[in-house]
Amino acid sequence: MTEEVPLRYVDGGYIRETEFQANARMYRGRYNHQVTKPLPSNRLRIVATSAEGVKWKSSWQERGSAPLGTMLSAIAKEIYRALPDIRELVAEAERQAEIRRQEWNAAEDRRKRNEDRERIKQSFLESNSRLAEVIELWAKRRAIVSFFDELSQTIGQLSAVEREEMEGRLDLAKKFVGTTDPLDFFRSWKTPEEIYAPRFTDNPGEPVED
Repeated sequence: MTEEVPLRYVDGGYIRETEFQANARMYRGRYNHQVTKPLPSNRLRIVATSAEGVKWKSSWQERGSAPLGTMLSAIAKEIYRALPDIRELVAEAERQAEIRRQEWNAAEDRRKRNEDRERIKQSFLESNSRLAEVIELWAKRRAIVSFFDELSQTIGQLSAVEREEMEGRLDLAKKFVGTTDPLDFFRSWKTPEEIYAPRFTDNPGEPVED
């Protein structure tokens, strides 16, 4: 253990106040001032605490000339008598920990369900938006297909030499445009479930209305 001991600061160092007073004449004229600091007391203390994470603690320390060794039997008996109280504290700590665990699990479940609902909603919005894009793109491609059909009829009325050249250009233009099959466009669309698979069966999705 430590104890607060009066000290005297003299010329850059500390000495005990008792030493200073005993040799006051020797230190006369030197700069000094009194302070109090904790110093080892040469007395022992035993501290017992619960290892179960509960707030139980008891301590025993030497007093006067009685060594700590003579107190060990009494310390052991006191700790043994405290065991029922410690067990009760441990049981209560475990109950509180279980309550906190259940509350955390419930909060985490709510968070995940709310997140799931939000992602379901977003999947419907995204799916609806993609379908609108597919329809718009197909509408543009239909105009191109119609243009190519009319162009093909016009090319068919040209002379053989000019028709061959124009048909080559028409084939190249079709390659640039790519597929005009409506199924290819429809296949590129993703349903809400393909965008996001719901994690909870009690979170039904809602169709998105324009």
